[in-house]
Amino acid sequence: MKKWIHIGIGLLVVVLILVSVLVYFSIQPQQEKKNIAYQVALEKSNLETTEDFHWFRYDKDYYVVGGKDTDGEKSFVWIAADSLDIIAEHKASEGLSEKEVLETYKDEWNINELVDVKLGYANERPLWEITFIDDQNKYTFLQVSFLTGDWIRYYQYRRGGGSS
Repeated sequence: MKKWIHIGIGLLVVVLILVSVLVYFSIQPQQEKKNIAYQVALEKSNLETTEDFHWFRYDKDYYVVGGKDTDGEKSFVWIAADSLDIIAEHKASEGLSEKEVLETYKDEWNINELVDVKLGYANERPLWEITFIDDQNKYTFLQVSFLTGDWIRYYQYRRGGGSS
């Protein structure tokens, strides 16, 4: 009986080590991208501090870094991940906040469950992407202009497969 307890404890320790290693290696690429984006933002833009990081993938990968600029105001910098060039830079006050975007579209799009809200970039314009599940149980991606608040495009998928 003691033998089985020792085997069970040994297997549990091995499983915990394997899970820890998997978690570590799955987080590492995200952290590296964040560090690179912060460095580029501080070196090539008006940001003096970095606070927020968004990794956005549409037709290409983009990084968005938020922080305080040289005037002490909250600002965002959009970076093309392939070239590490800054493609847009705006003070937060020039666009809509996350809260404003959600208040504007929550009722119109019948958002039941909010999954994610992040800054991104597509078709040469900064945007907010809201990911949610609507009242018809559809998984929806809604892209909204950061500067104007107009919605740009959306994609919907029925949960369990199929798109509309």
